[in-house]
This record gives sequence, structure tokens and C-alpha cells, in this order.
Amino acid sequence: MATQNGVDDYLISFPGGICLPNVKYSRVNFIAGTTGNNDIYTAPAGRRALVMFSNMINQNGSTSTCNPAWKISGTYYNMNANSSTIPSNVAVGVGVLLDTSDCGFVLEPAETLAWNCQRINVSVYTSIIEFDNSAPVTLKTVKIIGLTTGNNTVYTVPAGKKAIIFSGNGLPFSATNNGGIWVSVGTTTLTGGTINLVPSGGSVAASNQIYGGTFFSNATVNVKCQAVLQSGDFINVTSGITDATCLAAVNVLEF
Repeated sequence: MATQNGVDDYLISFPGGICLPNVKYSRVNFIAGTTGNNDIYTAPAGRRALVMFSNMINQNGSTSTCNPAWKISGTYYNMNANSSTIPSNVAVGVGVLLDTSDCGFVLEPAETLAWNCQRINVSVYTSIIEFDNSAPVTLKTVKIIGLTTGNNTVYTVPAGKKAIIFSGNGLPFSATNNGGIWVSVGTTTLTGGTINLVPSGGSVAASNQIYGGTFFSNATVNVKCQAVLQSGDFINVTSGITDATCLAAVNVLEF
């Protein structure tokens, strides 16, 4: 579980108590949005923001999809792993969906959370925990933009550090809602894709593969992985094709 203490730290109490300093809980929502991308929140300078769960309200009268997007340097990357469809529920004029299977990534300063809506008159409320980005124990999402044919190293644990892969509810070792490793694909289907968790000094191999399959266009793969990584361990994504519109990312608690 996680709590807030008396000096405005967000305490992740499993395992052992890990504090996120100077937390802030912002009101993050948009009401009766437009079709397409609706920017909802941008992380301020010097701050990171953990994007958690969302409630979606559909007043359109017709079933609608609404997908989270990660806006980086003006480009939107689809972060929907759940094909979130909000019912119309015409009888009472509104449909409601609690989305616990998407998001679960950390924005860096100037990065934006957006929601891409199929129809107008959809509203979204998202839970976000904002905190200072200067703590020695670092909660972050490490990413690379663009995949090339062959091996792509997404994250390597720095010298003298360890890292825990954490899930979308913000807790390590609790990947019941969504996983800690993301591959968001843009315009091209990437065949022969794998995700590997490689020990320090090792190489990409079948023995350390945690996902294998196809990364489809305009879709997101979200892999559940519960692991403690040591210095030099790395996470690799292999691709059968080069595509600059892809984003590969991993949620880590680095200490």
C-alpha cells in the first residue's frame, strides 16, 4: 500500500518504505472533450508525475473509445493496451468506465498526458502523483523513441545501482493491473518482436525472453514483469523492422 506522510512525501511502503519527495495531487481532467487528442496535464519543470488510473464518462449517446497518449516533443504516442471502450448507456444518458489497465508511466518535465477520443462529449478524470525529480531514489519511466531492426537497449541499470520494475498502480511487485514494460507502435507492424531481460554480461537469448510476438501498428504491448535488476542488467526490445514512430519504455524504481 502507499500513504502520504506529514512532510509531504508519498510513501511506497512495500518493500521497506520508499519516499517520493514533495508530492502534489493535482486536479487532472477535461470535460466534454473534442474528437482527437485532448491534452490534459503537463509535468512542470523539476517535477515528475506518475500517471495512474482514470475514470471516463461518456455523454455522447453512442459507444466511444478513449485512449491515453504520451505527448513528447509535440508527438503523441499511443499508450492504450486495453482498447478502452466506454458504453453509451443511453437509458440514463451517460456511460462510465474505470480504466485500471492503461497508463502507469512517469512523465518527465514538459511531457504531457493526453486522451484521444473517438467522439465528442467524453470527459476524463485521471489520478496523478507529482513529485520532485531530484531524489536519490528515483521513480521514472526510461524510454527510447524509434526502433531499428535488431536489438534495441531500452534500459541498463547504472553502475552502483539496483532497479525494481514497477506496475501501473505505482507499486513494485504488484503487476495485477498492468505491466511495467511498454512498446507503443505507430504506423508499421513490427514482425518478430521480442522483449528480453538480460543479466549483466549476458546477451539477448531465448533463455531471457519475457515476450515474443508481433508488435501491431497503432497498438500497444504492455508486459507484466516482476523483477529486481542489478548493475549492468538491461532490457532489450528486438524488432524485425525499423520504425521511427515507435516508443519502447520501462517503469523503474532505481536506488
